[in-house]
Amino acid sequence: MRSLTHASIYLLIFLCSFYSSLVSAEVSIVGSYDRGYFAANGFAGNGYFVGSVKDFYGPNQPSELRNWFVFNTNLIRTATAATLNIYLPPQAGSLQNCPNHEDGYASQDATERITIRHVSTDPALLTIGFGGIGTFNDLGTGTIYREANIFPSDMGSVIAIPLNQDAIESLNLHEPLWAVGGSISTLSGSSGDNEGLFRGSVGCGVQPYINDSIIGNGADGIVAYLEIVEEPDFDNDGIADASDNCLIAPNLSQNDIDNDGTGDECDLDKDGDGSSNGVDNCPEIANSNQSDLDGDNIGDACDLFPNGDTDNDGIDEILDNCPLISNPSQSDLDFDGVGDACDTTPNGDTDNDSIDNNIDNCPLQANIDQVDTDSDSVGDACDLTPNGDSDNDGIDEFTDNCPTIANPLQLNADNDLFGDLCDPDIDGDSVLNLTEEKFGGNKMDANDAESVLNNIENYVATTPLDIDNDGVPDDYETAAGGDTTSSTFEFVLSMLTVNKQVPAMGGIGLLALGLSMLGLGAVRLRKKINYK
Repeated sequence: MRSLTHASIYLLIFLCSFYSSLVSAEVSIVGSYDRGYFAANGFAGNGYFVGSVKDFYGPNQPSELRNWFVFNTNLIRTATAATLNIYLPPQAGSLQNCPNHEDGYASQDATERITIRHVSTDPALLTIGFGGIGTFNDLGTGTIYREANIFPSDMGSVIAIPLNQDAIESLNLHEPLWAVGGSISTLSGSSGDNEGLFRGSVGCGVQPYINDSIIGNGADGIVAYLEIVEEPDFDNDGIADASDNCLIAPNLSQNDIDNDGTGDECDLDKDGDGSSNGVDNCPEIANSNQSDLDGDNIGDACDLFPNGDTDNDGIDEILDNCPLISNPSQSDLDFDGVGDACDTTPNGDTDNDSIDNNIDNCPLQANIDQVDTDSDSVGDACDLTPNGDSDNDGIDEFTDNCPTIANPLQLNADNDLFGDLCDPDIDGDSVLNLTEEKFGGNKMDANDAESVLNNIENYVATTPLDIDNDGVPDDYETAAGGDTTSSTFEFVLSMLTVNKQVPAMGGIGLLALGLSMLGLGAVRLRKKINYK
């Protein structure tokens, strides 16, 4: 079709229009190919009864029946109208040859309403009685083709039910076998009443009413038939030529993008933008400028990726957060506009130092070198104690005035190199804390050194003589056989503890020993005493 010239197309359309004007509508009669019913319990019968029958399947067991008809509609042309005709048998006993078998309207109600519906079940299953309860449900739930009220006065006549557009469209699909189902919407069968329509025997008064030679389908044909109004349809697409916007090509949808009255299948310029379909880079969307930014021969107006899609992930280049790496999900965990697939810091880089937050030892402070002197996983750039903090007091090792004793307040009364908690002379008065505590001083008072030394001097003045200043009084040394002019402390001590030949060293000796251990050398003390 694309190879035809404009002139050829228009000539064909003209000839088809001329042909259509010469062919008038026809009415075809299509007799039913088969008929039957399904009960609510799945039972299938070959009559065409529809309704509710009490005790039909056992005592007090009402059962609804729904009927069906199948027609061979494959030979029709294009239907523009259709009527379903169903024979309603006469009242029982009204015919001599069938006195007890006809009762086309059997109900206590003044009228019953039948609904004609589309049937989805394969007609082949209908005609052999298969399908069961599923088919029963199908017969009463499909698209409604028409409803009709039926009265007792209609018995013995044909009920004509015009079908709607849904039915016409279904007929024009030209299926080999076409089925409709029927159900009564006004049944009160739940109370056990007997209600029914179309119950009767084929041949009892039916054939004389309908000319079987017209229908041509035997006994089934005379039960129900279709009257179908057919129109010329050159392209056989189900749209009559009189209303078809493209006579030479099937186009059931009748699409006409540019609304110029010529269907798209026949229109050489479907979108009406001045570029014929064969060269139009957007044949179905008007784009007279034929703009194609990415040069892919798809116009921007209809290109899903007008700016290109280098990585072929279905995301336009301008919108793609990883334009060179395929990432159709566009995942971006850190919301930085760079997709995870191409982001060197997919978890974020808050301090912009090119180190991903998940591995950055200073995520809030740039430190590209990631130096961590004390190896505590906190970079020096953000570590409050970059050189370590062995006493865990929050003070860096290099500045902590007591690095081995926790002292977060860093108190230092004498402002020397040692914090109060580890300073042997807190007040800096040159007298050790222990000495001050022993001799009535205050380790926090830098002005009490003189009084402390006086106390020591007074204390020493009352102690026994110890010429060699070894902490053992001279009379103890003499008694122990020691030398009072030189330190014989170890010897005397052993004599005191082993030989036990002299009195044990008393408080004075122990005091002298303690003073020595406290750093108050006897020499210094002696000098102080001599000075005084």
